[in-house]
Amino acid sequence: MTGLPRFALGTVVLTAERLAGRTSASSPVAIAVGLADQGRKSARSAAKKLTAMRIKAPAIDLRQLLHDAGARGAIAMSRSRRDAEATLRSVMDDSFDWAEQKVVPKVVEEMMPQIVNNIVPRILDGVMPQIRSKVLPVIIDDLAHDPNVRTMITEQSQSAMADATLELRETSAEADDRLEIAFRRLFRSK
Repeated sequence: MTGLPRFALGTVVLTAERLAGRTSASSPVAIAVGLADQGRKSARSAAKKLTAMRIKAPAIDLRQLLHDAGARGAIAMSRSRRDAEATLRSVMDDSFDWAEQKVVPKVVEEMMPQIVNNIVPRILDGVMPQIRSKVLPVIIDDLAHDPNVRTMITEQSQSAMADATLELRETSAEADDRLEIAFRRLFRSK
């Protein structure tokens, strides 16, 4: 069995397995499919032999015939199911690839302004109280107890104090110079 009939049988087998579970070689469905497949092959073989020469039909063991048909049916159903799975998976993968390449970018492009302008602000408004009450205190506490941050603050404080001291010295020296100049003018003129 090949082509569309095999695909159709595989799809039916997949559906049946979803509903009732796997089909065994002793099931009536497997036997029926096997008999059909075996009958097709036997008829073709018999037609070839009969055209070549006349042969007397051999005696048939019904149990063996049913067992062989069931085994053939199970194999045919398994192959059909496997082919149908591969075909359906390929169709599904191709559909997803097409959607990812054609549909998703277009939807994202059309929806992005609405998402950015409407949805994101709502999410942030909903999350900000939690961030303020739970996240920020933890971050501040971590920063306050971090030795690197303390060292950096100490260095910046010392630098600021050194800058302020230098400026105070320059200002006081400048004021001292002005006082001295004013004092000299005051006493020189007398």
